[in-house]
This record gives sequence, structure tokens and C-alpha cells, in this order.
Amino acid sequence: MFRRSLVISIGLFPFSYFYTNFAFDLARYISHGFDTAYAPWPFNTQYGVALTNSEVWTRIGIASGASILLGFLSVIIE
Repeated sequence: MFRRSLVISIGLFPFSYFYTNFAFDLARYISHGFDTAYAPWPFNTQYGVALTNSEVWTRIGIASGASILLGFLSVIIE
């Protein structure tokens, strides 16, 4: 049971990290009034505002938590 949730959580992490980054980038872009310096990933440029360490670790933490939650949820459903 634990092994299954671990494997699913590890497999889900890249997807949850991608979608977490997309959601955060989009929210950041909207909250700054659609300023092009804050454009989300496919549209940002080299002149865009860089992420702080705090923002990076927050995104990693949320993606990790979502992966673990979905891994345990799949074990409960199974």
C-alpha cells in the first residue's frame, strides 16, 4: 500500500509541478495588471521579473503536497 502511494506520488510530481507553476504564473500575471514583465511561462522574455527563492520553494511545496495527497487518495480509492 505504501509503495503504491509512493510510486504514484513520485510519478505525479512533474505534472503537479507543471500545473502549479502555470497556475501561479497566471495568478501573478493577472495580479500585476497583465504587465508583460510578469507574463506566464510560454510568453515570458529574458527581461521578465525573476522568481524569488520563497516563491520557488512555495511552488515546490504545493506541488509536492498535491502529489502526496493524490498518491494517498489513489490508494484509498483502490
